[in-house]
Amino acid sequence: MGIPLNVDVAASISKLKDALKDFELRLKLYRILFQGKGLDFEGYRTYTQADDASLIDWKSSMRSNKTLVKEYKEEQDIKIVFAVDVGEHMLTGSSNKLKAEYVTEVVAALMHLVMDTGDRVGLITYSSDVTNYIPPKRGNNHFNSMIDVLSDSNTYGKGSNFKNVLNFINNYLDSSVKAIILVSDFIRMRKDVMENMQVLSTRFETLAMMIKDPIDRTLPDVSGEVIFEDPMTGNQLLVNPRIAAKAYERNALIQEQNVLHLFKESNVDVVNIPTDQDFAPTLGEFIKERVRKRKFL
Repeated sequence: MGIPLNVDVAASISKLKDALKDFELRLKLYRILFQGKGLDFEGYRTYTQADDASLIDWKSSMRSNKTLVKEYKEEQDIKIVFAVDVGEHMLTGSSNKLKAEYVTEVVAALMHLVMDTGDRVGLITYSSDVTNYIPPKRGNNHFNSMIDVLSDSNTYGKGSNFKNVLNFINNYLDSSVKAIILVSDFIRMRKDVMENMQVLSTRFETLAMMIKDPIDRTLPDVSGEVIFEDPMTGNQLLVNPRIAAKAYERNALIQEQNVLHLFKESNVDVVNIPTDQDFAPTLGEFIKERVRKRKFL
C-alpha cells in the first residue's frame, strides 16, 4: 500500500446528493442516464399529470388524438463499468487536490448513486496498459475495495494508452455491461483511437468525464523559470511561463478541441469538470440535462 491520497468520499457523496435533492427520480435517474442502449420499448399509454412531460411521444399523440407516453421495460441488475486513467500525469495538480484525488471523489459519488439502488458497478484502471479490472458487483465491501484502489498512490504510474483500454473493453466485456464511463484528463488521447471509440460507443452507452487542472489549459503567471518533466520519458524542459503561455494555451486548446470532436463523432457525451471548482453542481446539471432530454429514448 502506497501513500494514501487526500480524498473525502463521504463528503463527495453528500455533495452530489445535495445537487440532485430537488430533482425528481434521483434514485432512478441514472437508469435513464446510462440505459440508452438497454431499454426495451413495450408500448404506449395515456399521459397522466404524474408523468414527466418530456416522455410524451408527440407524433404518436397526434395520430391517435390522445396524449401518449412511451413505456419501456426496465432492466434489472444493471452493470456499469468505470474506466479510470491512472497514468502518472494524474498525480499532478495546481489546485487544492491532485487530479487523482479529485477523480476519486467524483467517481465515488457517481458509483454510490448507481449502487444506491442495488445495481452493480465495476472498475478498470489503466495507464500504459490495463492495470486492474474489478468486475461489477454490489455491496459496501465492493465499493470500498474500488475506492481503496483509486486512493492508493501506488495505483498510479507510467503514461496513458487509450487504445489499449478501449481494446480491452471491446474484447473482454460482454453485453451484460450496459454502460462505460471514461474518466481522464484526456490530454494524451490521439485521433488514432477514433475507430476503437466508435466500436465502444456502438456496443455500450458511453460517457466521458474530462477532469482538468487549470495548469492543463494555461501556465501559472509567475516570474522566473520553471521545469516541466514528461512523465512518460522523464525529459525535462526549462520554461519561462510568461514567454511560453500563449503557445502553451493555443496547443492545449487545439488538443482539447480534437478530443471533443473525437467524442462527438463517436456519439459520446462529455462532461467537463475543472479541479478548481466543486464538481457536484456541474455533474448534477449534466445528469439532469441528459434525463430531461431523454436523448436516447
